[in-house]
Amino acid sequence: MKKILALFFSLQAGLHALYLGNPAEPELIDEGFFIAQDSLFSVKAGYQGDIVFNRRLKAQDGVDGSMDQFAMHLNQGVVALNFIDRAEGYVSFGALDADFSHRLDGERREYHAPDRWTVGGGLRILLVQWNNTCLGFNGGYQFSEPHVQWVAVDGLSYDSHARLIYREWQIGFALSHTVDLFTPYLGVTYSDVDASLERISADIGTPSHFKMVSRERIGMTVGCSLSSGKKVDLNFETRFFDEQAATVSGNIKF
Repeated sequence: MKKILALFFSLQAGLHALYLGNPAEPELIDEGFFIAQDSLFSVKAGYQGDIVFNRRLKAQDGVDGSMDQFAMHLNQGVVALNFIDRAEGYVSFGALDADFSHRLDGERREYHAPDRWTVGGGLRILLVQWNNTCLGFNGGYQFSEPHVQWVAVDGLSYDSHARLIYREWQIGFALSHTVDLFTPYLGVTYSDVDASLERISADIGTPSHFKMVSRERIGMTVGCSLSSGKKVDLNFETRFFDEQAATVSGNIKF
């Protein structure tokens, strides 16, 4: 069984991309509620709350230049299938809302997309372990298609029938170390966003559609998990460089 380390990382930077998670996550909870500890497979369920203060994107195909801001809030339930405490396949489903803005012909254009479904999934693998230190891999994908409720031009708001199609994938590697109840970790990611805004009304003087893609693809993650190794864990993570973001998550092992 693994117990978890108290080591604090401090970085002078803004708060990055999809939630990376602790590389020790596949073995973080050693004992579940019902499934035997020596079972080949086990199941975990949990919650993941993400706040993206600003995803660094640039506009193209109709609107050129950097987006002033692209903020999102995601609340998701997560189910993971664990294999011998070394690998996990997971799926997530929940709600996403987004607020983003840019400038066109000297005018500020703002967009609001309220809560709409989002779905994701991925694979987390514990690659190498040295006593209480481990190196892991995580690859993930997220998709959502929210309706844009309103568009504002220099503060004047218009109802909208536009829709946002948001896709993002990411791969990352992270290193963690455990002592007592704490497992801090540090990771590096490569991610890519492909987002399209479609069916924009011609009344506001914006092209009927445009794309948004990643301005920065390399990010860094700092996080820490808390667990006694029995039944539950709690995790907090911040991400920066390619975006400013933070995530709180928790899991229960059955």
